[in-house]
Amino acid sequence: MTPAKRVQAHFAQFSVEPELDDAPRYSVAVVAEMSGVQIRTLRVWERYGIIEARAAQYSEVDIDRARRAQRLISDLVVNVAGAAAVLQLRAQLVELQREMDRLRRSLPEG
Repeated sequence: MTPAKRVQAHFAQFSVEPELDDAPRYSVAVVAEMSGVQIRTLRVWERYGIIEARAAQYSEVDIDRARRAQRLISDLVVNVAGAAAVLQLRAQLVELQREMDRLRRSLPEG
């Protein structure tokens, strides 16, 4: 196996999630229901940057982040600021994984 194939095989185990739609289309009430979080909690999370309302609407990305924040806070007993930091680092990691995939696809075969 060539070195390039070994690298590809190694990194193939790190799957990148499909990109979620970032278009704002959900009301705060819908996000609260879909994420299992109260509206006032979502408002606090907005101040911490966990979710971001645009024209009073939220996206699938925001719903995903709210669900992840809820798990971090309830399951791992992370405070809100910690959850915001973890989610920011996770977003950076996902973007780096996507960039690696783009670069890997641009490599010549063989």
